[in-house]
Amino acid sequence: MSTKQKFILVSMIFIAALAVSACGPTAPAQIEAPTQQPTEAQVVEQPTEAPPPTGGTLNVGVSYDTSNMDHLTSGETFIAQMLIFDSLVTRGPDGGYYGLLARTWEVSDDNLQWTFHLRDDVTYHDGTPFNATSAKWFYDKARDPNGQHAFSDSYSPVDDILTPDDTTLVFKLNTPWPNILFTLSNSFSGLISPTAYEKYGEDYGTKYAVGTGPFMLEEWVPEDRTVVVRNPDYQWGPEFLDNQGPPHLDKIIFKYFPEATTRVSELETGGIDILYQVPTADLERIVSSGNYLIYTAPSWGGALYYIDMNQTKPPLDDVKVRQALNYALDVEVLAKLVLGDYGEPAYGYMAPHWRCGYSDPKSIGYSYNPDKAKELLADAGWTDSDGNGVVDKDGQPFSMTLWIYTGTESQLLGEVVQSEFADVGVQVDLLQLEYGTMVDGFNANDNEMALINYGWPDSDVYNLFFPTSQIPYLNSSHIDDAHMNELLEAANKAPTLEERCQQYAEVEKYAIEQAVWAPVFWETSVTAVNKRVNNFLVTPYTESYNDITLTP
Repeated sequence: MSTKQKFILVSMIFIAALAVSACGPTAPAQIEAPTQQPTEAQVVEQPTEAPPPTGGTLNVGVSYDTSNMDHLTSGETFIAQMLIFDSLVTRGPDGGYYGLLARTWEVSDDNLQWTFHLRDDVTYHDGTPFNATSAKWFYDKARDPNGQHAFSDSYSPVDDILTPDDTTLVFKLNTPWPNILFTLSNSFSGLISPTAYEKYGEDYGTKYAVGTGPFMLEEWVPEDRTVVVRNPDYQWGPEFLDNQGPPHLDKIIFKYFPEATTRVSELETGGIDILYQVPTADLERIVSSGNYLIYTAPSWGGALYYIDMNQTKPPLDDVKVRQALNYALDVEVLAKLVLGDYGEPAYGYMAPHWRCGYSDPKSIGYSYNPDKAKELLADAGWTDSDGNGVVDKDGQPFSMTLWIYTGTESQLLGEVVQSEFADVGVQVDLLQLEYGTMVDGFNANDNEMALINYGWPDSDVYNLFFPTSQIPYLNSSHIDDAHMNELLEAANKAPTLEERCQQYAEVEKYAIEQAVWAPVFWETSVTAVNKRVNNFLVTPYTESYNDITLTP
């Protein structure tokens, strides 16, 4: 069978599997590709009827879970955590910053001091008063270079944090920090109760998560469900919400379904009210039913699917080999196959619509070229000496394991990647893992290659993955590169947003040249919402459940 025939066969299997649940009495609607600017959410108009009674339980279907709810130590955050925790400031649907736990703030003329004036009427879910001291406790832990906070390097401009009184928090800087409001508003900056954190010890994050948010954690069963309930004392929602008090809902249950067919079936049979990451193969049928509102927006600022390559595992320590694996991937076909009109091929590492990365990553990236891939492998000493279709060196075949997420979609995407690598003589075995197990493997340095994804709307995401200080996880690539560290430090210390973007463009350029990852595609998230759900808010910058009511 030719390479082209083999790829078409795998592609047909992939499409067929995604469409298993594609059945129904109505003819599919014709859906055009989204044409709006990707920084704006496409939102179906909400009805203007009088709101239904408050209360009820909202069921939400998700394809992923977190490994830990302690964002002082974990490398990821889950949507439920954004409802449990509040930050000092938050981002509105317009992309601007609004007060949340801070009422107001000001910056000194030299941009070296930021003063936040805090609310005096807030308590954590355990009854601990929120004040400047509790906020300082969190930020001191977050910025501790010996700690485990994912964005500790982003706090490098901070010299000290002062608490003149209970409602005043002052950040003293050693250099201007143009990105401070983003850092203080992101999902890793939700304020944690210091009382609960110290009380529960190792159980915090696995059994307990205590913030000041509109919802409180009731139950978390990993890889199954997360249950949050209304915070009846909540009175400090941001001004862009109609309801700034306690949520209308009694409870939200986030249900974990790794299989796409199961997620869609749950939506269509009423088991869930909201489905994130609607498979494109099912979208036409879901739209044509007339039962759902459809939201499209870049997922978390653009979700990048990529192949992580551990540089401590030969031959991935050889840049020529990593470049060859990049050339082996036909990202144009992969993006069209998996995402249709709801994504695009990736050549760089930063979402193009955020415009704070290298201006034209494709010009320095790796367009599909299997002949070039074979040439680079040969330059690195890997040739097919025995004619068995697998390149070898010193009698050892090029054979590696590629970790993938659980679920049919991941399995079939992995099979396409596996086929393309085989075309250049690289043998890859697939291993499906639950995300928590994968994280444990990263921390143990058991990984060779992993097909994973991230979503984040800012270039400071590189502080998660590239510094030596983040080895072994989140720097699961084990990039131990002095020049990379210098580039990141320069970006973090850049005094203006413009200079910061220029510095991060250099970071991205260097990462592409070194082929630290093999990017595959950017995903635009599609969310289906049952029409009984009113006032759901989701944009590229924020999402909120506070205004939601349910039609009986």
